[in-house]
Amino acid sequence: MCLLALPFLPVASAQQPPANSPVAAPAPDSPDLAKIKQAVHQMQARKFDDALTTLNEAIELNPKNQVPYFLRASIFASRNIWPAAEKDLLVAESITPQDVDIEMFLGDVFLMEKKYDDARTRFAALTNDSNRGDLATYKVFVCDVLGGHSVAAAKELDTFDHQPAKPSCYYAHATSSLVNGKTADGRRWLDSAAVLYGPAVTAPYAQCLRGLGYLPLPPKPNP
Repeated sequence: MCLLALPFLPVASAQQPPANSPVAAPAPDSPDLAKIKQAVHQMQARKFDDALTTLNEAIELNPKNQVPYFLRASIFASRNIWPAAEKDLLVAESITPQDVDIEMFLGDVFLMEKKYDDARTRFAALTNDSNRGDLATYKVFVCDVLGGHSVAAAKELDTFDHQPAKPSCYYAHATSSLVNGKTADGRRWLDSAAVLYGPAVTAPYAQCLRGLGYLPLPPKPNP
């Protein structure tokens, strides 16, 4: 199953001014922006082949706009075509360095490609981000666990335990349990996180485990 839900970037819609307004009507979209809007509508309608064609056209019109590369990468990722997604995201990153969405997405793609050190670099750069910091911290731990950096992972798990509890703490313990075949322990950690934080908060953490094949959990054994 794919790690990533399709990320739709917001595209501002032009609003007509009210009648008798002295404000001039907004300028028409540039050709590449019009193509991007068209592609977003096609993606929302799940017409992904059409969207790819439209995004290719947008890139031909303006190869210096990072948005169509990002959107095209999301389609490739939804189809598990990770090298193509990586290539587009690296182009987007070169156009707009240090963009949080691009860096997080690129880290996820590297994670799916088992390029754990490359993924860790992207996530580590985001651990102080006000919105994504806790999720990025959790994914650094995932990279260390799966990448064989057991000493670093153990220190990180200890750090989680000595700081105010966050979703990353519960999901780090769940991940450690599941990776080591302790399904019952993993389930308890996941259940606790669900009770404390709710599905809206825990969804991106669960999405990571789902993409890596650890979720959904097998049914509980009969008592």
